[in-house]
Amino acid sequence: MEKMKILWITNIPSPYRVNFFNELGKQVDLTVIFERQSSKERDALWNNFSSKWFNSIFLNGLKYDRDKSMSFNVYKYLKEYTQYDKIVISNPFTFTGIVSIFYTKLLKVNYSIECDGGFVKPEFFLKKFFKRIILGKAPLYLSTSKELDEYYINYGAKSKNIRRYPFTSIYGKDILEFPLTFDEKKILKSKFDIKETFVCLFVGQFIKRKGIDILMKISKELDSDIGLYCIGGVPTENMIAYTKKHNIKNIHFVEFLDSTKVKEYYRLADIFILPTREDIWGLVINEAMANGLPIITTNRCIAGLELANDGGGRLFNPDDINKMASYIEYLIENDDVRYTMGISNIERVSQYTIEKMSEEHMRIFNGEIKNIVRL
Repeated sequence: MEKMKILWITNIPSPYRVNFFNELGKQVDLTVIFERQSSKERDALWNNFSSKWFNSIFLNGLKYDRDKSMSFNVYKYLKEYTQYDKIVISNPFTFTGIVSIFYTKLLKVNYSIECDGGFVKPEFFLKKFFKRIILGKAPLYLSTSKELDEYYINYGAKSKNIRRYPFTSIYGKDILEFPLTFDEKKILKSKFDIKETFVCLFVGQFIKRKGIDILMKISKELDSDIGLYCIGGVPTENMIAYTKKHNIKNIHFVEFLDSTKVKEYYRLADIFILPTREDIWGLVINEAMANGLPIITTNRCIAGLELANDGGGRLFNPDDINKMASYIEYLIENDDVRYTMGISNIERVSQYTIEKMSEEHMRIFNGEIKNIVRL
């Protein structure tokens, strides 16, 4: 039987998307159009990828942002729409994505819009009006969460046209069967010369949106046997000055590590913390859950709301640092609770793998799902 042919339009080849495309490409004849080769911030990592199971095309457009470009050339491929069974646009708010949507509407071609996530926010009416023109009236919307469902509907989508898929960056093989025991974690901590008894882990950019300033404030409140390890960048001069001013000894900044070492940090940690002010998903939550960690994050993180808000996590308002501190204290004092939450998270995230992400897309494309899927 001939494979379904799909044309997918997106911005850059992020590692998690490339993995998904390769998995989906095993089941369909997939062509992916990328606006750009990579992001300025991530050239070294994102430039090297394998498109073994899909065809990749890179547009030559005028760059106007770190991962966006202006290209009318996408029409060259869209006008051949009769070659494809499905067209998916997952960069709806970039110039190229907007052009793609208007082209498909002009050509009266069925298309799907897919996003990682989104929060409904107050905004100027003209901006909302323009977004409704872009997003509204698509034949199909692919969504990751309740929040994204509401986001689509806010901009003109009909709920009957929304389908849910599990969004992730992990394979099934990446998920532990059980969380590591205290002794197993102790061995790993020794490997990295970690002196503290307990480790709270943060993985992400050292920027205000991710809540790095919240971590700085909370670090001075932690007991000396609790280490806060932050992986993902180089601390700013202000961050270093803050630790010196307050004589903070138990916060440690770790520059970017390869995936193997990051995984070891996930496994040696006792708690995962993401005090983000806004994440339209937060894939590090998936990764931490896969390694059996209890989660502390904010109610502005969709992954936290969707995955860790049912037994395996604690959510707080980004402005309520005292609540975050009480959660850390409670989990540190209760070994059994941490382990039980870790088990819960392993079970939950097992439904969020690259393989299941691909399977769910196939069910959607084959019309097996008739309305919003709630995993």
